[in-house]
Amino acid sequence: MKKLALAILSLLLMASLFGCGTAEKAAMPLVLVTDFGTSDYRTPVLKGYIYSAGPEVTVIDGTHGISPMDIAGGAYVLDMTAKEFPSGVVFVAIVGTLPSPEHEYIIVETNSGQVFLAPDNGLLTHVIESQGIKNAYKITDATLYE
Repeated sequence: MKKLALAILSLLLMASLFGCGTAEKAAMPLVLVTDFGTSDYRTPVLKGYIYSAGPEVTVIDGTHGISPMDIAGGAYVLDMTAKEFPSGVVFVAIVGTLPSPEHEYIIVETNSGQVFLAPDNGLLTHVIESQGIKNAYKITDATLYE
């Protein structure tokens, strides 16, 4: 998961460029939706990398209880969760994959002003269908995984 830190830093920088959060970066909310569970190191390590990349970010645990590898279920939960948050919120959603050179990540800004970082595995399908895409970026650089 150490390799995800650069992607998260990129997300936070892009989110500030997109205008997410308030004028004060301390108010920038970041919502986590994962299949990591809470009984091992993965969730706290992810939070550690987020706080290392942006110590001013407020991290909200959406859920870490998506069934492992359940991309369709994760896509549904992510969409339902996102609908209840205002524009300016950033989501880190990881379901069905762990960071590796074989897996690409995407950053999507929706037409409603939310920003998502997720693996490019279909996890954002429902969000994109319901909110549309304003901007999208693919993170493919294998150097993220050194």
